[in-house]
Amino acid sequence: LEEHGYDEGKFQAAVAAHIAKVTREQGTEAAREVLRVEREAEAARRAGETWAAKAAEFSKAKPDFQDKVLRAPTLPVTHELQQILRGHEQGPEILYHMVENREAALAIARLPLATQLMEVGRIAERIAAAKAAPKPPVSQAPPPTPKVEGTATVEKDPATMSDAEFAKWRKRQIAQRR
Repeated sequence: LEEHGYDEGKFQAAVAAHIAKVTREQGTEAAREVLRVEREAEAARRAGETWAAKAAEFSKAKPDFQDKVLRAPTLPVTHELQQILRGHEQGPEILYHMVENREAALAIARLPLATQLMEVGRIAERIAAAKAAPKPPVSQAPPPTPKVEGTATVEKDPATMSDAEFAKWRKRQIAQRR
């Protein structure tokens, strides 16, 4: 009141202007909050759709993906790690790797978030390297020619063999019977 020269009218106008200003600021802040929540919801919806598309694509290569992931509700994956995997290009593949390697997933879940990110990156690199690894070339050479082997052996009559030949012949006969 003193600031307005003890004029009750000016004072009431200043109070009304101040209340209007505070109300506008609160309204603007509330609108920003509503927009932020809507953006987050839209981003979550898009991330869910993207994840579903990536998971469906990966399921073509690994038909047991959905079963293994659904049967692993106790898989030690933190909420933050879930968000990382949802946004990662190789998310379904990394999750499948973690389901297949439960001990490694448990070890990763116990790490700090920054280290978890590095481990996810390492897994992604290994998966990419395995995909990019060149497959051994298939030979374009024709198959080898078959070997021609005789089935009958021509042997001398034991009566005409020398002692060394007879001993060799007899050893072969004994070896063939065993």
